[in-house]
Amino acid sequence: QALADISKRFAGGEAIPKARPLPKQPEFVITPREAYFGNKKRISWEECKGKAGVKDMTAIAGTGGAIIIAESGMGKSVCAKEFCRNNSNEATLLLLQDFANDVEGLKEALRKRKTVRYICVDGLDEAPELAAPLCRLLAESMDTQRPLIFSRNVVKLEFVHTKLQLPIYSLLPFSEEDAGCVGEGLGANRKKFMRQVITGGLGPVCAKPITCELLAKSFCEGGQVEL
Repeated sequence: QALADISKRFAGGEAIPKARPLPKQPEFVITPREAYFGNKKRISWEECKGKAGVKDMTAIAGTGGAIIIAESGMGKSVCAKEFCRNNSNEATLLLLQDFANDVEGLKEALRKRKTVRYICVDGLDEAPELAAPLCRLLAESMDTQRPLIFSRNVVKLEFVHTKLQLPIYSLLPFSEEDAGCVGEGLGANRKKFMRQVITGGLGPVCAKPITCELLAKSFCEGGQVEL
């Protein structure tokens, strides 16, 4: 019945023509995960032929922004700073803790950033009393500005989610593959590094970006995984 209804509405009751075949898929060279965590650099579009592109968080920002939740140590603040650094011409960082109990200061800071496409807000978990004024001020510019709100999971996030209707994403713990990529990116032998992590029972420690990086640096300096 559903297909008959589609045919009636879109093809006047006639059979819908077969879809054209999909274009030939490009050769598989590297996974998106490997591209994201591997060595990368900015290049001009003229140099892009034959290179693997890396999507950043402008993809999840979409047309209306997003809320990014992370546990302590998952690197949410680093993530926010990296996003702003990689999109320096159209993104800016706002640290809410700098405006604790200072709504007028927050209002002025957002006013100065009104022309920027992406406004990255970090620290709602440290200044939850600003949730209501933040929502009110961000709502005024959401036609042209995309908010990315980084925070630990606190009660006020549900309020922000309801008021601004932003999708919620979580920064997941690193997998073994992710941890191996981090170690390799810092110069460690990937197999040897991960062997020590696993045999030493340090998988849960390596699941967090901050401690994973510490372990990888320790391995690079002394050949041993130590905290």
